Amino acid sequence: MTEKAWYIGNTTIRNAKRLKDGLRVLANSPLHGNLIGKDNEQEFAKLLHQEGVVYLKRFDDSPHIDVSDVGRKWRAALMQLGFIKHREADAPFTITSNGLRLINVNTLPAEQEVFLRALLAHQIPSKIERFPEPVFSPFRIVLEVLNKLEENNLEAKITKDEMASIVELTRRIEDVDNAVTKISEHREHLLAIERPRDKKRFINSYRDSIAENSLALHKK
Repeated sequence: MTEKAWYIGNTTIRNAKRLKDGLRVLANSPLHGNLIGKDNEQEFAKLLHQEGVVYLKRFDDSPHIDVSDVGRKWRAALMQLGFIKHREADAPFTITSNGLRLINVNTLPAEQEVFLRALLAHQIPSKIERFPEPVFSPFRIVLEVLNKLEENNLEAKITKDEMASIVELTRRIEDVDNAVTKISEHREHLLAIERPRDKKRFINSYRDSIAENSLALHKK
């Protein structure tokens, strides 16, 4: 049976570099530590739009349209990565020490170190993220897969499709070998296909079959 897929953050953010700007907006607003409720989620989304962190096309239709879902998703991403405190902590939704580091650093290596700290600390499931046991580190899973790829004389990188269809379905260190085998088979199958259109069709079909199985598990 296909495992339930994990992920970090959400697709609303799209680019991790935007998190720093979002944190700055939050830190300089009355919403810092006050992100509970639909009205405040709406206001946070508006601020992100007004400060140019995001562009909310819905505002083209009406300046009063509901965009609170964007505020919730940004809050969730910042919380999942430990840049703001979770709702059950002391001073919920205030910026954490690592969040402050991200705001204050001004070089790329320093920013990378902040994100490294966040990824090393991230575990699923947790107080803020429901997920089937056991507890695991997504970052370690990715590192173990890369290491095993290298040990098997395969290119030590993970494509977007390999990440979505194989790696994000791996939760146990014991399953890393199986994930690497699937990646190897996936690459071999792609190499055997000559026409780019057929390659794309295979990738889409493989991804869709995985997504259907994972979605079924999400509903259970």
